[in-house]
Amino acid sequence: MSDRFFGRVAVVTGGAAGIGLATARAFKAEGATVVIVDFDEHGMAASATELGVDSVRADVTSEADVTAMFAVVLERHGKIDILVNLAGIYPAASIEEETLAGWKHLIEVNLDSTFLCCKHALAPMRKRRYGRIVNISSGTVNNGAPGLPAYVATKAGVIGLSRVLSREAGPDGVTVNVMMPGLIPTDTALNAFGEGAATDVETSPIFANAIAHQSIKRAGTAEDIAHGILFLCEERSSWMTGQTLQIDGGWHFT
Repeated sequence: MSDRFFGRVAVVTGGAAGIGLATARAFKAEGATVVIVDFDEHGMAASATELGVDSVRADVTSEADVTAMFAVVLERHGKIDILVNLAGIYPAASIEEETLAGWKHLIEVNLDSTFLCCKHALAPMRKRRYGRIVNISSGTVNNGAPGLPAYVATKAGVIGLSRVLSREAGPDGVTVNVMMPGLIPTDTALNAFGEGAATDVETSPIFANAIAHQSIKRAGTAEDIAHGILFLCEERSSWMTGQTLQIDGGWHFT
């Protein structure tokens, strides 16, 4: 335990599992008051109980849910210092296979949700002239990732949106940065790519290919990404905004 984020209120969307859960755990260990937000009410409640943190169920594609969620956070904790937008999905489909409905759904979940959460977190942050927002992109933006056109498009959109927000919010003491993870073997990622249970990482051809291209020859972990997110949110990062921090074991260089 440390007091690196003591007195700070951190809201983590998609916090029930994977990188979101690892990020919530890291903030908790560093002294923050943490609020997990997720659509999966059962998983969210279990994770919140495990960590000893607060939780609010919300569908972050719904503006009504997002406004209600932030109202609850403000009522319970009085402020919002940190927002990490980790909610997202990545179903695979080639450009020929992708439907317009599927395309729109991915934009709704991955990009609209980021827009809505940023929009409604900014007012209380600006009021106090302090805030840290971290949005999540993906290393697939750099390598083109065949079979994920809609996903890659949404994650490129997150970078563009974040750069604009950094310009708009910077004068009010709010930083907006992007975390770009490499391939991380969460259960969701493994299932999405048809690799089965998380214990199959060592035999997965997808992860073997990623590791072969990395400078660091091991699979990344959710904790690797969480540590980077915390760096973007700490006091000493107050002059860093509009940037994309890539943590992928040295797979890509930009």
